Amino acid sequence: MSGILNGLLSWSHRAALSYREVAQEKQRYHLALDAEDALGDVMQGLGHLADSIHLRKRIHVPEQGRSREIDVIAVTHCLYVVEVKNWAGKIWSNGNKWYQLPPRPGARALEFDDVLEECEYKARALVRTLMKHGVEMPAGSVRAIVVFANEKAQLDPATVGKHPSVFTREQFKDTVEPRSRTRDFLSYIAPSILASKSDIPVALRQKINGLLSKTRTWDTVVKHNGERYQGDLKWIKLVEYQDWRHVRDAQAGLNVQRQDIESVDLSWASPAWYGVLGAMWQGAAGVLTITVGKKYPMVAGDATAASAGGKGSGGAKKQPRESRRLDADPDAPRTHVVRLSTRSTHKNTIDVNHVVFQPAGQQGPSVFPLSEVATMELSANADRVGARPFQ
Repeated sequence: MSGILNGLLSWSHRAALSYREVAQEKQRYHLALDAEDALGDVMQGLGHLADSIHLRKRIHVPEQGRSREIDVIAVTHCLYVVEVKNWAGKIWSNGNKWYQLPPRPGARALEFDDVLEECEYKARALVRTLMKHGVEMPAGSVRAIVVFANEKAQLDPATVGKHPSVFTREQFKDTVEPRSRTRDFLSYIAPSILASKSDIPVALRQKINGLLSKTRTWDTVVKHNGERYQGDLKWIKLVEYQDWRHVRDAQAGLNVQRQDIESVDLSWASPAWYGVLGAMWQGAAGVLTITVGKKYPMVAGDATAASAGGKGSGGAKKQPRESRRLDADPDAPRTHVVRLSTRSTHKNTIDVNHVVFQPAGQQGPSVFPLSEVATMELSANADRVGARPFQ
């Protein structure tokens, strides 16, 4: 009975958060990713090889002491550095500030730093980094552009709309699916983007592609309140994982290191009636699914890593809790499901299931209880394969 009561309390706490706001935030995030993916697909459709299109790459900027993300880098006859925006509503600029008025009642104008200037800054940082690796770009071969991929974007023709490096399209057919509309728009503007050709020798292009292919993207955490963090996931601490039957050392918990994780999916019960049933049946309101790499499967038995290649055992010397890693047992399962509660009897954040995350530009890591996290997206090229920000 107490399990059902705790489950209902867990669900009611989760339901108090706005399902609609969380869903909209997830939708906005994935639409932005779709726009970037679609631009890459269009360029490939125009005859550019897949390995010459690089999405969401991190470029180290020494003077800022941090990495910056470039939405799309296209290595063609020119080197295109593309900032993709999924903004809707009226968009204009005043001096070095850009503004967006979202198309909803009572919305206030949002202020941003000059988007094109930011894109040009990233392009210069990329060129400087390429030079450090022996790549000298031909004059006029680098172009920074901004693409507004949302069909509801309305550019002010007197400011941002008149710039030759800013692209959008005002009309889309209502009968076309949103993702198809994005592709239709990008197909429309891509020829003009790619029309200006410059001489980047094939050998130089191959070298650039080789460097960028090993570059990391960001890990991303989106909280229920809409806050989004980009940076590096350090590890996921699992204290309450009662349904991991193959793990006995439940009190100690387990640190699942980022380099061990191949994929992660975090979902919360929605709609409301499903949350009630889930809370009553499972005593939880969310589900975390972790898939670990072939080299780092979960150990069957004790959660403590005993020694390389060996299972946890009573006679093995336990490592400190902070350094626990997954053991290399080839027979252990690779995919694991954890039922999550949004309420806990523990007082301290570190005593509940949580994520240790290093936000970009922040000095130290942050600790987020999993109950506060709406979704997580892992970067391409994890540390496990030796990738890093381009520097």
